[in-house]
Amino acid sequence: MRKNALTLTLAAAGGLALATAASAAGPEASPTWLGVPRWVFAWLNLIVLWGFLWKAAGPMVRNFFDTRRKEIQDGLALAKNQRAQTEEMSADLDRQLVELKDELQEMVERNKTEGERERQEILAQAEQDKERLLEQADFEIRSRIAQAKASLAQATARGAADAAIAQVASDLSADDRERLFEVNLGRLREKLS
Repeated sequence: MRKNALTLTLAAAGGLALATAASAAGPEASPTWLGVPRWVFAWLNLIVLWGFLWKAAGPMVRNFFDTRRKEIQDGLALAKNQRAQTEEMSADLDRQLVELKDELQEMVERNKTEGERERQEILAQAEQDKERLLEQADFEIRSRIAQAKASLAQATARGAADAAIAQVASDLSADDRERLFEVNLGRLREKLS
């Protein structure tokens, strides 16, 4: 194939050289060459040159454009794929954002409910503590009042006993006192035994 191209190139170059040489002869040269008008040779040379270029450079040009077309198609396919992935990721992110918003709302509601429950528990505990403190204070007050009454009754009883002893002592003789002491001592022994 290369030999054919080389032969064709040499033939085209020779024809072109002859046509150029004939046209270089000047204005007195004949408008024909070998009995054929010169413009036919010019066109023939042009066609042979284009054919040679097409034959020699055509596969490279086709290969270049085929490769470029393939690269563009691959790039478009990659761009479409990346766009689909981006849209999918965007949809996933939107879904995750909605889930996070819902989860945040649930947490807020749960914290509100939990906070209200804890508030009620604290209020109930405070009410129980208040009742317990009031009961303790009431018990302490009653206890101190009872102690005060007992102390007062004891003091009154002592005072009355002292007054009665003083009265009786002034009315009793020594023998009566001794007999009274003996009677009380006997009663005490009976209780102890």
